Amino acid sequence: MNDAVHVRIWQKRQSHDIGLGEQIRLFCHETPPVLAWAEPQISLYRTPDGLLHTGRHPQFTPLVTGCPQWPEDLSLTEARLFWPNKAIHLVASGTRGCVSVTLFEAPDGDQEVVKTKIELLTLRDAARFGLRGSLIDQYAGSIEYRRRGRLLAWRLVHLAETKEEYHHE
Repeated sequence: MNDAVHVRIWQKRQSHDIGLGEQIRLFCHETPPVLAWAEPQISLYRTPDGLLHTGRHPQFTPLVTGCPQWPEDLSLTEARLFWPNKAIHLVASGTRGCVSVTLFEAPDGDQEVVKTKIELLTLRDAARFGLRGSLIDQYAGSIEYRRRGRLLAWRLVHLAETKEEYHHE
């Protein structure tokens, strides 16, 4: 179900001198997100019995509702935070810092784009996103922002926000 409309957006890019995890906590402290997603570095983690293992940290779920409570010893390479009217994309930069791009709709935004609501129909790799139960059923939509056909950004949305658009007769 595609409903395309023209909207204005602001995109703001910032560099931060603190790590990705710490910056996520600051953004979440301001206003808790509805949904958060992250991609970790492949690395070693220590199990409760003190042994080192490689692979996915067992206490890490990549896609979560609300403020993420990701393990402190987890090194992230990328994360996205989603609110009803904005999204923040963060990427690790260098050994300590990170870069963020904030996108939000605003009547006086600096760019006019085409906004399209899209129903997510499948998820090929639920385990990769740590999905258990019905999380994908609750967050079943996305919004794409395109300018001259080029995808500028996307964000996930809660199904309740787009229920009418996704109702099939």
